[in-house]
Amino acid sequence: MQKSFKKLLFCVLTFTNVYLFSQPLSIDENQRAHRRYWYYRTRMINDFMKVGGAQGDCIVQAERNQGCGDLSAWIGPVQIDITNQYMICFIREIIWGF
Repeated sequence: MQKSFKKLLFCVLTFTNVYLFSQPLSIDENQRAHRRYWYYRTRMINDFMKVGGAQGDCIVQAERNQGCGDLSAWIGPVQIDITNQYMICFIREIIWGF
């Protein structure tokens, strides 16, 4: 009984706070927000995604045009091995000084 009352009280307080502190947008602000949403959505798809049906496509990249036409976005065992060797040499230099 007490758990259901706490849940009900939590829901009522949450929805009351959302209703009281939310600010409705005017028509102009709503249209501006809508245009901004679509601008950034198309920009994300065109500039930061490689759209396709293959595995690994449609993943958002951290930089623009990464991996377009070359294999710069591909991380495989060779790159991981080089990184591990670099880290081992770096740690060895810090600990033992050579």
